[in-house]
Amino acid sequence: MIGQWTPVDPKISRVHINGARRQQSAYCKTELEQIKTQCRTVLGPNPTRHDIVNYFYGPCSPLYTVFRDRLDMNHKTFLDFMATNNTLAEGSSTSQLYDTDFPHPDVVGLLAREEFTSLWSQISKEGVPEIASLHATSGLMLWEETEGAVNKSLGKILIEGRSGPIINLLDDDKHHHESHPSKNKHMNVKIMKFVNDNRWGVPGDTLCNVSLLIPINIRFHRRRTTQSQNTQAQLYGSAYGNDPTTPPNLGNILLHVDRGFSFESQQQKTFAPAKLKILCTTARGAHLAFNYGQTPSQNDRRIIFLKVVLAHFE
Repeated sequence: MIGQWTPVDPKISRVHINGARRQQSAYCKTELEQIKTQCRTVLGPNPTRHDIVNYFYGPCSPLYTVFRDRLDMNHKTFLDFMATNNTLAEGSSTSQLYDTDFPHPDVVGLLAREEFTSLWSQISKEGVPEIASLHATSGLMLWEETEGAVNKSLGKILIEGRSGPIINLLDDDKHHHESHPSKNKHMNVKIMKFVNDNRWGVPGDTLCNVSLLIPINIRFHRRRTTQSQNTQAQLYGSAYGNDPTTPPNLGNILLHVDRGFSFESQQQKTFAPAKLKILCTTARGAHLAFNYGQTPSQNDRRIIFLKVVLAHFE
């Protein structure tokens, strides 16, 4: 992975793609066929929408198992709770959903406001130690178990049963959470202030399947972890392996990332040991230096991508 600095040529006016899109399109078609086969293996020879819903939310689903064991929730309440959350996620705020003067058409069959807020209150208290310092010995938080259950369901149909070239996309999401980090130490989740909007929030990384444009693995940042540590835990210990310290052989995967994931320590500690092929989706990522447009110092030893026959400049 050790390359050389490439001068920025002011004469560059166009970038030509040399078949990369056509090649990746062929990979995507093969991936879709493999995912269809895996869905039939897991859901049955002719899966319906009911089979898919039952797989993710049914009485034997990993997600319901967590809610049943941790919150003593029956399956009917669980389904109503999820339906209410999904309705809110589609754009309706809680106040709009339960506005008595202007009834929302989607509120029929959903939880009453008091029951819905009561369940969220129960969730916010579940597993929270009385003393924040006791978190280290208190086991997994509910949100961590929920994350694991979702990843287990996604991985069984979107990651397992795969072979040959695979194209994934890894990107970060900012989830606003108006609370100072000092008030949530017991939650074992990283809370930081985002630069663009100067608001507090929780960062989470989503691994997506490029063929279907849907998530195949999610991981929120834990307290006192770096970006490279979180990515390593996600790729090694959740999506493609069971041990966050042991790199699996991911040489068949082309991973699209932006510059937030493509830095030197990430290359050295996470991507290179797993033999991942990386395609940086920023303009400067494939051929230019990390400090684009600047003159490198004499002893600069930073790593950049090797030149590959994906594009050429004119």
